[in-house]
Amino acid sequence: MVGAPTLAHPVLKRAGRMVTVICPGRYIFQRCFPGRLMQNVSVGKELEVDDAVTLWGLLLEVQAELQRRLDGNITKVTGLSGIWFEVLLRLARSPEQQLRPTELASMTSFSSGGTTKLVDRIERAGLVERRPDPSDRRATLIAITDAGLAALRKGLAVHVPDLHRYLVDNLTANQARDLERTLRGLRTALADQP
Repeated sequence: MVGAPTLAHPVLKRAGRMVTVICPGRYIFQRCFPGRLMQNVSVGKELEVDDAVTLWGLLLEVQAELQRRLDGNITKVTGLSGIWFEVLLRLARSPEQQLRPTELASMTSFSSGGTTKLVDRIERAGLVERRPDPSDRRATLIAITDAGLAALRKGLAVHVPDLHRYLVDNLTANQARDLERTLRGLRTALADQP
């Protein structure tokens, strides 16, 4: 806690990448973008910020920073955007290297319409193709092409070392196993909830 200001509304003060938020009646906290929360935030008795908010914020910050670094290097090497690379990776790791559009949408957090537009662009580049679903005549499958596999291999040559540099090497072996177990458990729990 830096102090107890007597302001009516939160005030933001910026100095380079550091942001100081002075909240009425409670605390001052500082945050560096991208960075770490310096203190828990409280903005009045009626609006306490729960530890869950801090946990969520940290997850978003780490994900955003990793994505910025990883996507930037993939784009430099392959010319593919991070989301194109992610689509190719998801398809290559799926059974028979193909997915239904709804499955792909759920894996990439795009809407079905957004996924359709994304797949249209990747298909025009020759990296994926649409195929009829043999189990449902009305459905379509999205499959990675040979050109898509070649682009993916080129990207993985940079992506895997970057994953080690920015993620795995910053964790002990036990932390990495615990993180994987925790994320898998959370994914399963969320899939089981409405």
